[in-house]
Amino acid sequence: MRRQRTHALVALAGAIGLFGGATGRGIVGGSVWGEPAAAGHRAPPAARPEPCGEVHVIGDSLLAGNDERLALAFIAAGEPLPRLDAAVARGIENKREPDIRTGLEAVAWLRETYGDADCWVVALGTNDAFYVPVSRYRATLGSILDSIGRADHNIWLVEVAGREPNARFAEWNRSIAEWVARDGHIRRVPWADPASAHPEWFGTDGIHLTVDGTRGRVALIARAIADYAVASCIPAITAEPATGFYPAVRERFRACPTAA
Repeated sequence: MRRQRTHALVALAGAIGLFGGATGRGIVGGSVWGEPAAAGHRAPPAARPEPCGEVHVIGDSLLAGNDERLALAFIAAGEPLPRLDAAVARGIENKREPDIRTGLEAVAWLRETYGDADCWVVALGTNDAFYVPVSRYRATLGSILDSIGRADHNIWLVEVAGREPNARFAEWNRSIAEWVARDGHIRRVPWADPASAHPEWFGTDGIHLTVDGTRGRVALIARAIADYAVASCIPAITAEPATGFYPAVRERFRACPTAA
């Protein structure tokens, strides 16, 4: 089935170009934040020499309706096709109309529908940053990390950003950084800096993205997965400069011997 889906989307990519269009599809659970990691200490990364076999992505309105763009970005990066569940006004523990699932419920829905994945991307937080008390940011992130299972899954947390600086967004991203420093299975998708460098990527409300902004964001997500795959192979193989999706690096990775 995955091969059929891959062939179909590769054919589509060739027919319409890398990001030729989008199809439609569609907020914010409490884990206890443990003791902070000691200064300079980070939990060892997962011993996983192989790349992601399956990737599940959970998003809000910034990804809703962008299944095709996300899939094509992953194809270009040489990564497995992601399963996306995204909806307008979604947060991790809460939801608003017309969303039918919270982020936590989306974790369960993806598992029930497609089975588990070894890699997950949590592209939530834009709504949470506004509705959740700052004092609960870390615990709110912890709830979805625990729901996915951070002990035996690789999880990427996508930073939040707007066209203008926002103190609550900065605090949310700081909470992401604290989780990344604490747990070797958790990684960051660094969206805040590219977003700041491209104010033209945002629409009139300064939060939602233009087509170019969406392309840039999904490319960054796909590249984060690809960088992990390369780093998981042989230390001498490093990602090429941030000028594309690393197809050459990905092919070299496929040729790498599997670590014992």
